[in-house]
Amino acid sequence: MSVNAGVNRWVETRVEQSFGFPPTKLGLPAFFDQLAKQFPYISTDGMFQLGGNVAQTFSIRNTGSVSLDFTKVRSAHTLTFGYLLIAFPNNYITPNLANFHFPQTMTQGPDPTAANPKTGLGFASFLLGTGDRGGFPQNASPAYMKKYHGWYFEDQWRATPKLTATVGIRYDLQTAPSERFNRLSYFDFNGTNPIQDQLATKVGGTSPLSTPGFVVFTSPDKHGMYDNPFNNFAPRASLAYRVTEKLVARAGFGMFYIQNYPVFYMPFQGFSLTTPYVGTVDGITPVNLLKDPFPSGLISPPGSSLGALTNVGLNVLALGRNRSSPYAEQWMAGFQYAVTPNDSLDVAYVGNHGVKLNYSNLEG
Repeated sequence: MSVNAGVNRWVETRVEQSFGFPPTKLGLPAFFDQLAKQFPYISTDGMFQLGGNVAQTFSIRNTGSVSLDFTKVRSAHTLTFGYLLIAFPNNYITPNLANFHFPQTMTQGPDPTAANPKTGLGFASFLLGTGDRGGFPQNASPAYMKKYHGWYFEDQWRATPKLTATVGIRYDLQTAPSERFNRLSYFDFNGTNPIQDQLATKVGGTSPLSTPGFVVFTSPDKHGMYDNPFNNFAPRASLAYRVTEKLVARAGFGMFYIQNYPVFYMPFQGFSLTTPYVGTVDGITPVNLLKDPFPSGLISPPGSSLGALTNVGLNVLALGRNRSSPYAEQWMAGFQYAVTPNDSLDVAYVGNHGVKLNYSNLEG
């Protein structure tokens, strides 16, 4: 019997030069210092940019593993079996980074009410504090977890002095990614969004639109983003035959399951939100100046309070509960020939076939 355990800790920090800069020195409201203590990202038409476009980040990725392996020899059979557990906790902090854009239209002339592409400068608009768009993100800091369980059994049978056959099976269980505070979500493709009833009430009858699907947040009962796959059995088999004293023939086939969904690419809908900056409504008339870009304050992330109405009218990451597990089928057949006592020649055909592979974190 063999018992092994290990822990790997990876701490990653992206250090931005302007991190810690108090935005109030630029004349911005005081809450910027508490929520976004970094020089904001400022882009201007026709000139350079100010500040970095990436916020300071801090990430801790730990990996813990425990394995139990057993070997038992019975006559011509060598039996091996065991269990492996790997845990992938992932915690990271992404501070907020405000961004503003300043167009040349705000300083065009000579008539300030008419656009003139031959005049105006984005940096001049910045000095006046007359931007047109931007935003203030409020990012939640996640605490993710994903686990892998693997059980295996293998029988290596020395059938004859020349022939060895190996058969085995592995059972993999990749738990769905979860978040400590149940702030993840998935999508119900079959249900009807409650906004449809509200639309019907507005028009006094049947809703003119069909609105299928809505966001569902995880819960203690359904802690993962999708249903755990419990049918991931991976068989494998191989043969080795000694044709002559110098020539051996080999062939084998096996299935191998692949990681289903990365632990650090998951939706945080409702808990992270960006308040848009509206500097103008017509492109040339200032509305909200840089000194007070959000006069009504920031929009608070609703969390899961909106339920099925979360992100209605906005982009939604639609991840379903039933998710297939990607896997690879691998096979080979070949010969090994001992040219000299110290040299050998291998000739083999090797094949690999990916099935249900993920693409850009989408199910294959």
